[in-house]
Amino acid sequence: MNTLEKAMDTVIDSLDEPMPPWAVGLCESYMEVGAQLCTRDGRRMGNAFVSSVEAGVATCITDMGNVFRFTESELESAFYPPEWKMDVSEATINRLDSLDEYEMHNAGWVKCERVESVLKDIERIKSKASNKWCQFDRLATNAMQKGQTAKSKKLRRMALANFDIYKMASRIEESLEKLASKDYIWSTIPF
Repeated sequence: MNTLEKAMDTVIDSLDEPMPPWAVGLCESYMEVGAQLCTRDGRRMGNAFVSSVEAGVATCITDMGNVFRFTESELESAFYPPEWKMDVSEATINRLDSLDEYEMHNAGWVKCERVESVLKDIERIKSKASNKWCQFDRLATNAMQKGQTAKSKKLRRMALANFDIYKMASRIEESLEKLASKDYIWSTIPF
């Protein structure tokens, strides 16, 4: 390898940006499930991701939980070319909390057998948050008993953060159970 090739490799390597923590890999196309879409004009629409692709139409969910369906040319005009893919089930669950039952029903939600799978994932998240909440609470109590007030306060804040995660997961679980009892859930979300 000559000096010019080494220099070019060095420049190319320095241009590579690290993968964001939410990303699961590189994206090659607008029509790729999980494509993270950065809006061209925030006045018209916010950032989004592709949740599914069927018959040349991509279903996208914005950061605010709005659902849209686009062709590839519509995606190209509304968003910059995607660079990263995200975990669709995690991104969807993060946005479900912003949707209410009326919006879900009017956005074309239909019966889906995958609700049970999502509910199991939420139960796992709740269990983990509950365990961490109890663990940090216990550590905070021990620190307080030892007179370590600053450490106790920090541990108590961590316990409360995990409690908040538990409460949010419980609200999402409750909403999904309510929807499941009415046989409504959006069929194109690939949980």
